[in-house]
Amino acid sequence: MISFLYAILVFLVLRFSVTLFNFLSNPKLGLSLRHYTDLISICIDAKDFTGENPLDDLLTQDYQQIEILVKLTGDPMLDYHWNTAYGHHRSVHLLGPGVDSRKEASGNYLLFLKPSVVLKNGSLQSMMHRMKTFRLTLLSVIPAQVSTGFPDIFFQPLYNFVLLGLVPLRLIRLSGSPLFSAGSSECMLFDKKVYLKEHWLDGLFPADIGGIEMIKLVKEHRLKTETLLGGRLVKSYAHGSAEVIFKRTGNRVYGLLGNNIFALLCYLVLVVAGPVAMFFSLNLNLLILPAGLIFLSRIMQSFLSGQSPVKNLILHPLQMLVLGVSLIFTAAGRFIRSQQK
Repeated sequence: MISFLYAILVFLVLRFSVTLFNFLSNPKLGLSLRHYTDLISICIDAKDFTGENPLDDLLTQDYQQIEILVKLTGDPMLDYHWNTAYGHHRSVHLLGPGVDSRKEASGNYLLFLKPSVVLKNGSLQSMMHRMKTFRLTLLSVIPAQVSTGFPDIFFQPLYNFVLLGLVPLRLIRLSGSPLFSAGSSECMLFDKKVYLKEHWLDGLFPADIGGIEMIKLVKEHRLKTETLLGGRLVKSYAHGSAEVIFKRTGNRVYGLLGNNIFALLCYLVLVVAGPVAMFFSLNLNLLILPAGLIFLSRIMQSFLSGQSPVKNLILHPLQMLVLGVSLIFTAAGRFIRSQQK
């Protein structure tokens, strides 16, 4: 039992160290004052959109050198709505379901966006600045999650809680090792020339395999990539029922752990079961160190993610319970599917 408690304490120290590194290095997309005129082709899939006017935020961007390529669904009613709303707009190109929007793109850069992502003014200039300055092939931006309902206060902070305690984000660009890989498929900007030259994922959107796998793929080709937090410039509004968000949370964390059930179970024991065991096994004086490490880690992660540190501290036990249950369901689902194959 003592060895187990020591292992938990060592893990808490390591997680705190990674969080501190991220906090001090501040891996956020910063606002750039430089102006660029490169054409950016924004690729989106119409079937993912749920709002009435999904492109209005993009069309009011301060970065004017954009074209929006929308892959239609093939549903006559939905496609009629898209044609009515945006068919006349010179910056919007509506493509048939079988057309590969990437090959129709005229821009030098390809930006893949999820429907829940909102780009604030200055975001595209800032993303271009990172691409140009560091000669990146791929820039992945993890949007700041905006709470849209009661379930979000439990689900919303969990991904960044795991991410910022596991991966030193600045090392993704500085190190060529695929071990330092993390990213989001919600917002990915590619150098189009390199992307098409490598014939990556023919027939698939990069979002179909996930941001982490895409980062690893770029690194395996010895090309430069970077992952940043969206901060105030790139935000995401969660949508869907509590059940959908619950499953999505488990799957995202599972991907962050390398899609490995053993790693998932180990993380579950260290993060959820370990602190509970410490609470019941140690006296108050010995709990000061692990409690302090958790307290400081949550504060730093909250500020980096643009979340309320007070809410996260108060709800920490319930959030860890939600995380534990979602990981158990994810592990069970993956195991059952693997046995059925």
